[in-house]
Amino acid sequence: MMFLRRTVMPLLSLIILVCACDTPVEVKQSCGDGFIDPGEECDGDNLATRNCEQLGYYSGTGPIVCNGECMMDLSPCGGRCGDGQIQTQYGEECDGAELGEGTCVDQGMGSGVLACSTQCRFDLSGCAAAAVCGDGLIATPAEECEPGDLQDQTCFTLGYYGGNLACGGDCRFDLASCQSAGRCGDGTLHADFGEICDGYSLGGVTCEELNYHGGTLACATDCTFDLASCVAAGRCGDGVLQDDTGEQCDLDDLGPQTCEDLYPGYGGGALACADDCTLDPAGCARCGDGLLQTSQGELCDGDALDGATCETQGQYPGTLACAADCAELVLDGCGGSCGDGVVQEAFLEDCETGLPVNTSCALQGLGLGALGCTSACAYDTAACLRASATGGGASSSCALLEDGTVRCWGRNDQGTLGDGTTSTRTLPVAVSGLSGATLLAGGISNHVCVVRTGGAVSCWGLNDFGQLGNGSVANATTPVTVSGLSDAVQVSVGGWSTCARRATGSVVCWGNNGWGQLGDGTETSSTVPVQVSGITSTAVDVAVGYEHACAVLANGSVLCWGKNLSGQLGDGTATHRTVPVPVLTQATPPIALSQAARVVAGHEHTCSIRSGTGALHCWGRNDFGQLGDGTTTNRSVAVSVMLLTSVTAASGGYNHTCAVSGGSVSCWGDNAAGQLGLGDTNQRPVPVAIAGLAGVTGVFAGVSHTCMILDTGVVRCTGGNALGQLGDGTTNNRLTPGFVQ
Repeated sequence: MMFLRRTVMPLLSLIILVCACDTPVEVKQSCGDGFIDPGEECDGDNLATRNCEQLGYYSGTGPIVCNGECMMDLSPCGGRCGDGQIQTQYGEECDGAELGEGTCVDQGMGSGVLACSTQCRFDLSGCAAAAVCGDGLIATPAEECEPGDLQDQTCFTLGYYGGNLACGGDCRFDLASCQSAGRCGDGTLHADFGEICDGYSLGGVTCEELNYHGGTLACATDCTFDLASCVAAGRCGDGVLQDDTGEQCDLDDLGPQTCEDLYPGYGGGALACADDCTLDPAGCARCGDGLLQTSQGELCDGDALDGATCETQGQYPGTLACAADCAELVLDGCGGSCGDGVVQEAFLEDCETGLPVNTSCALQGLGLGALGCTSACAYDTAACLRASATGGGASSSCALLEDGTVRCWGRNDQGTLGDGTTSTRTLPVAVSGLSGATLLAGGISNHVCVVRTGGAVSCWGLNDFGQLGNGSVANATTPVTVSGLSDAVQVSVGGWSTCARRATGSVVCWGNNGWGQLGDGTETSSTVPVQVSGITSTAVDVAVGYEHACAVLANGSVLCWGKNLSGQLGDGTATHRTVPVPVLTQATPPIALSQAARVVAGHEHTCSIRSGTGALHCWGRNDFGQLGDGTTTNRSVAVSVMLLTSVTAASGGYNHTCAVSGGSVSCWGDNAAGQLGLGDTNQRPVPVAIAGLAGVTGVFAGVSHTCMILDTGVVRCTGGNALGQLGDGTTNNRLTPGFVQ
C-alpha cells in the first residue's frame, strides 16, 4: 500500500501540472538547432555517420561534416563500387556498364556477353563455355585453328606472298612465316611481287614526278598509286587549261587567246598549243615588222607613221611614236596639250580633265570639297565651301559650311553622319536635306544637332533615350525636327541628352535623365524638351557633357546639374544634382565662380572662359591631366588652367581639352591616339601649343580625336582615325593635324 502511494502520488501531481498549463508546447524544426529533423541528414555536430567507409566508400581524406543546409558534405570521401569508375586498387574488375577492355574471351570463356556484378566483379553468366585448345574442336572466335586443322587456310589465302601457316599453342594462327614473306599493306614495298607502293612507302615518287602540277600522291589498298589528288591538281596534256600553274594552253584549249589577242590589228592566222602547254604563235601574222599594212588595219608600224607628226595630232612639238599594236599613235613623246591626260605645268596647266586632281580645296586653302578641272585645264573651285564651325560626335566629325549645309565624316552605324545611311565614311558627306543651319553642336555623343534659320533645331543619329527630341526613341539617319522648339539660339549635345538655349534666356533639355541631367528636378527621361529648373531668362551660354550640363548666366555665374561622380558640377561635392547648382572656386572658403563668358563640357570635366581676360578655369575628372592645372587630381571646384590667357574658344573631349588663344590652339590631357596633335602620344597635364598651326578660330574635341577650323574655312584633325573621324580618306591615326578633304 505504501508502495502504491509513493508511486501514484507523484504521477498525479505531474498530470495536474501538465493539465494546468495554459500555453501549449510548440516543437520547432529548423536547420542549426542541433537536432536531426525530418528531411535533414545531420545538424551541426549531430551526425549519424562521420566516417566515409561506413557509407561504403573505399577511403576518405577527412571526417564527414554537416553543411549549412543540414546535409552531409561527402567531398572528403573517395570512390566506391557503383560510381561508374573502375578502381583496381580496391579490387574492382568492373563498375556498372564500365567493363574496361574485358570480354568473355579474355576471361578464358567462349563468345557471349560479359557483365558486371553489384560487387564490381566480372559476371561470366552470359559467356559460353571456355574454349579448350587441343580438344580438336575449333571454338570461334577464341580459336582460329586446332593442331593439324587450319580450316583450309594458307599464307596465300590470308593475303601473304608466301610462307608456311601454322597453328600456335593458343590455337591462333602462327603468322611468323607468312609475315616474313610479306604482303600488300604491311608498309614494305615488295616490287618483286608487283607492288609499286605500300602504305607510306611510295618509292620516292611524287605527283610532280608523274608530271602532275601538284597534289599528294597516295597508295591504294591494292598497292597501286592512288592518283586522285594528283589528277585534281591537273597536268599539262590533260586537255584542261590551268593558267594558275603557268599553262598558257592545253591541247585544244587555248583559253581566250587568239592571234588577234597576241598581235592586235591583225585578223588572221592559226594559234596553236605546244607540247609544253605554251602558246605557239608561228601561224599568226604579226605587227612590228616595220611595214605599214593598212589592209590589216595598221595605222602605223614602227617608224612608219604615214606622215603623222605631233603637230598634226594637235600636240605640242615632240616625238610621235607608234603603239605596239600598230593601231594607234603614241603621243607620250609629244609636248602635250590640254585634254591629253597629262598635266603640262610648263604650259601653266593646273590639271587635266579625266584625271584625279592631285590636290583639294583644303590644301588650296579653300575649305572643304573636291576640286574639279575646267576644260581649260584650270582648277574648278565651284565645289569648294568654307567651313564656319566644327563639331561632331564621339568618333565622328562635322563642319558647318558657309552655305548653311553640314558635312560629316567618321562613325555612322547609328546614323551620326545624317546622310541617310549607316555606312562609316572616311571623307565628308553632306547631311541629307539640311539647309539654313546657323549653329552646329558636337560632343561626346552619337548624335548631332544644329540650330536653323528662324530658331528651329534639327538633330540626327542615336535616339535610344529620345535625345533627338522629336517625341520618339527611333534612330534617325537624316535630320528630324525637335518638337515644340522654334526660338533656339544655341544647342549642345551630350552622351544621351541635348540642351538648347532659347531667345528668352531660358534653357530646355531632352533625352536621358538618369542622373538628373535634364535639370528639371526629376530623373525621368523625356523625348521632348523640358524646362531646366530656375533658368528662365538669364542664360547666355549652355554646354552638355557626357551625363551633365552647365549654363552661364548674364551675371557671369555658372550653374551645373546632373552626374557629379568626379566633381564635374563644381559645387565642391560628388553629389548628383537634378536642378542647377552654382560652380565654386578654389578660394578659402569657396565662393561662386563669376565673370564667366562661355562654358564647355567634356566627359566628366567642365571648363569656363573668363570674360575680359580670357582666362580658363576647369573642374571635375583629372586622371589624365585634362584640367590643365599641372596635376592629375580630380577637382570638385574650379581651378585655373596654367599658361593660358586670352582664350576665345575651347572644347572638352573624353579625357582631353583644347583651347584657342591668339589664333593658335593648345591641348592637354590624354594623348594615347595623338589627339593633342603634338607629334607624340605622351599625355600632358598643362596646355601645350600645336606647332605650325595659325589662324585657328574654333576647336572640337571628341573621344580620341580633335578637329580645328581655320580662318580660311579649312578644317584640320588629329588623333584616332580607326573610323575615319579625321576625314582624310584613310583610317590611319595622326599625331599632328591633317587636312579634312
